[in-house]
Amino acid sequence: MKQFPRFLASSAFLAVFSVAANSAPKAPPLAPSPEKAAPGLSLTFESPGAKAGDTRVARLVALDVPAGSPATPFLPPGKFHAKWEGKLEAELRDEVAFTAGGRGKFMLTINGAKVLEFSGTDEAAGTGRAKLNKGANTIVADYESPESGDAIVRLDWQPREKAREPIPPMVLSHDANAEALRAGMRLREGRELVAGLRCLKCHQSELSTAKNAVRDLAMDAPSLADAGARLNPDWMAAWISSPHAMRGEATMPQFFPPNANGGIDPRVWDIAAYLASLGSEGRDGSPSRPKGANSPSNTKSESDAGGRLGEVSLPDAVTDGGKLFGGLGCIACHAVPGVAKEDDGRVSLKLVKAKFQPAALQAFLLDPQKHYAWIRMPNFRLSADEASKLAAFLLAKTEEPPNASMPKTDVGNGKKLVESGGCANCHALPLMNRFKAPSLADILKTDWTRGCMGIDAAARGKAPDFSLTPEKRDALLAFAATDWVSLKQESLPELAERRITALRCAACHDRDGEQSAWQKHAGENAALVPDAPAPEGEAAPLNQPPFLPKLTWLGEKLRTDWARPFIAGKSAFKPRPWLFARMPGFPIYAEEIAGGLALEHGFPLLPPIEPAIDQALAEAGKKLVSPDGGLSCTLCHGLGDQAASQPFEAPAPNFSNVTTRLRKTYFHRWMLNPIQIDPDTKMTRFADENGKSPLEDFGGDATKQFEAIWQFLRSVEKR
Repeated sequence: MKQFPRFLASSAFLAVFSVAANSAPKAPPLAPSPEKAAPGLSLTFESPGAKAGDTRVARLVALDVPAGSPATPFLPPGKFHAKWEGKLEAELRDEVAFTAGGRGKFMLTINGAKVLEFSGTDEAAGTGRAKLNKGANTIVADYESPESGDAIVRLDWQPREKAREPIPPMVLSHDANAEALRAGMRLREGRELVAGLRCLKCHQSELSTAKNAVRDLAMDAPSLADAGARLNPDWMAAWISSPHAMRGEATMPQFFPPNANGGIDPRVWDIAAYLASLGSEGRDGSPSRPKGANSPSNTKSESDAGGRLGEVSLPDAVTDGGKLFGGLGCIACHAVPGVAKEDDGRVSLKLVKAKFQPAALQAFLLDPQKHYAWIRMPNFRLSADEASKLAAFLLAKTEEPPNASMPKTDVGNGKKLVESGGCANCHALPLMNRFKAPSLADILKTDWTRGCMGIDAAARGKAPDFSLTPEKRDALLAFAATDWVSLKQESLPELAERRITALRCAACHDRDGEQSAWQKHAGENAALVPDAPAPEGEAAPLNQPPFLPKLTWLGEKLRTDWARPFIAGKSAFKPRPWLFARMPGFPIYAEEIAGGLALEHGFPLLPPIEPAIDQALAEAGKKLVSPDGGLSCTLCHGLGDQAASQPFEAPAPNFSNVTTRLRKTYFHRWMLNPIQIDPDTKMTRFADENGKSPLEDFGGDATKQFEAIWQFLRSVEKR
């Protein structure tokens, strides 16, 4: 792991690794744990010739593994066997129809009885019925991939009075403490830590440059090339001294711990002084800063054409910034001092004023990725005026930085410490990188009881402190005991799930029956903007969180080629223009999320190319969407430049983007029973449980009517 000697002489550095290479890392045993129910199913993969299988959690009984790709990072590409196991919760005792399809061999058993099976190298299907008991039912699904080509499987069910659908994650559960599952999840945590802690940035390995190396190994850290123009030196010193005290989830290690009295090590001040000299012309490198220099009382939140922050306070800018903070859902990820608890899992903002120079805060809000491509903060595409007001609000609400005791500093010594300390392995810096560490191959010959993995200061020696918990240390040891080949291959569905967790997508969107953090913290909006009415043209007051699209079926719902630019923030189209909230951009993560979710739901990265538009059906569909003898769709939905005629309090997306945005399979499922997919929707159900519509067209067959509407939308959609 990463080594950062306090004293930079080569002899002292080499002493860190003087431990005899008596053994390689070993995976610690897993302690017995009682059964614990958790959402989803346990999914175990096995591969011919592999020494062991691999187990993880799955949300759905579905997958799509493209030819040549691994089903899991821990097994080689090629033929595999997969088994889903757990419980299926039924509201009532009932006989339920099940349908499965895909390529390969599949068998479903419920409560020990076989329900269905299929086998085929092309798209195959199987159907069956099962009697479910009220409450938990044991479910096992076995799948064997074909010898070649894509491996595809999807399982649906159809409870009484409902449309056919994938089995929802909300009714599935498994034992989270099963030993095989805990072992598999621990390996994943260790693999993620190796990438997230940037271990291979210091301990070089061919894995870092391998052709198929996982993208996380390329993960950078914030650029410090112009740190002095953006960050306050006393904050930098405090951060370098104790990063984990300032943010518990920090991946930055502690190099020089505080002294016995809690004071900052003088070398830290030298480093902060050097960083403060970068990108700030005329700065002498001194970390001194007048107390209150960033205080709102000394700061103008000037909302001029350039959106710049100036010299006098403008209370209106703070108020408007609060409306933005509430209306854009910032409370979903951030706790505001004085309004929210600081220990509820959200990112605290109490140190914003201590960290940023005022103009730099506005610049950061305008382009969060500018200095750190992998940052989790998304780009809201704020205008300069919006960024100015939001910055004014944050500076007014966050704590006044303490007046730190700042000693005399040595910028030259700070530069030497940074050059020799390994900082440039992770951070962009305008200097020579003089740091060297043993290769991964060398440290894998030791047992990892010293250096970065040491359990205390004596075991760490001159290595930095990553503040590893016992669980994280065990995960790293377990992963270190593998062959590390998993860093050369990736499973997109797993990667998408990691991104959704890390980027806090469920902070704004409900998913799998769980309410979003935005909804849970709705009361804070009222405290921030107590009487904020809805802006002109908006659907709800800013102190009320909007009902945003749920993420449960996103991989089945959106075409990947549409979702990629939308998630990246590169699409100008807004499906719900009446919402003040806006989807922010995650540029570097968009492709992984869009593609991974599609495969997780058992769908290919791109839908099949449709044949030419059926003009006869399209003409019938035109009538069906109209109020004149149809379903009156255009009362709520706009059609291109034609606005909805009677949207009332429930506006709906414009039809101009339906067939390039949605997968056709999802469109049909939605039309059959929209409330089944989203209980909060205002969309009317036009088909009964037998698929019959109140209209006579096509003999009342709702599926045929909806297909006609699809063909019509294809014919009029703006592309």
